[in-house]
This record gives sequence, C-alpha cells and structure tokens, in this order.
Amino acid sequence: MLADVRALFDSIIERFPTTKAKLSATATIVHFPTFEAAAVKVNNGEVGSLTASERKAIKRFEVETASASSGRKRKRRDDDEKEEDFATSVLRAKKASGRQTSASYSKLIEKLPPTSNRCERLFSQAKLVLTPQRASLLPVNFEMLMFLRANRSYWDVGMVQDVHEQM
Repeated sequence: MLADVRALFDSIIERFPTTKAKLSATATIVHFPTFEAAAVKVNNGEVGSLTASERKAIKRFEVETASASSGRKRKRRDDDEKEEDFATSVLRAKKASGRQTSASYSKLIEKLPPTSNRCERLFSQAKLVLTPQRASLLPVNFEMLMFLRANRSYWDVGMVQDVHEQM
C-alpha cells in the first residue's frame, strides 16, 4: 500500500511540480521519512539498497528465515537446472543467493497504510459534520465533535452517561 501511494505521489509530482512540497517523500506530512523510504524499498524488492539508517528504522519487521534446504529440494532443483536454459539457471541462482544474503521482512510491512489515508478520512468526516446547518459552530465545538468522531472507538454511550453523572 505504502509503495503504491509513493509511486502515485511521485507521478503526480512529475506532472504537477508545484505539489512537491506537499507530496514528496520528505514533505512535512511524512512523520518518519527514513521509515517510509525503507518500507517502500522493501515493498519494491530493493532490500539490497537499504541504507544503515533505513535498516535500523525497519529492524522490528525483520524476520528470521531458515536458509538450509532439504536434500530433496536440492535434488529437484538440480533436475530442473538440467532442463533449463543457461540464462534461467543463472538468474534463478542469483535470486536464490540474494535471498540468503539479504534480510527478510515481515509481510506486515506491505500492509502499512500511508499517513495520508488518516488525513483523508479526517477531512471526509469533517465535510460530513460541517453541514450548512452547522456552519455557525464555534471552532472549539467543531474541534470537539471531530475529536469525538475520530476517537469513537474509545468511548460509548455508557461512558458519556458516567461522565455526565460525575458533573
């Protein structure tokens, strides 16, 4: 998800350079640019090009992999190599050696939502709340409505009743 959004934003920046300040990988909306850059590289299969700071940023997503192969798999691979052409066998060997030397990361890193999703959701909710009938709301009241709506999972009717009784 994050890599897809980064690719879309980069293409928008190419078409409309004025959006670079808001949509670039180093924009103020990106809270952890190093982490985002590392996650995008991992999602794009560019693990080998991670810098030391990027590796440190996604260290928690690193998983251990078993590099030992069983004899049966090795025999099957040798049989396949006899049937393959030279280029395919070289590329397959390179891919296999690349997997062993580079770190493996959790599939969870592919599912990371971009920060912009939360912002878009908040703005959509604000549009729903700020109807023409509520246009005269004080900013503090509007802020309270938006806070309660955004954090709806933290409260329910029972909690509102308890707070009301304490007042």
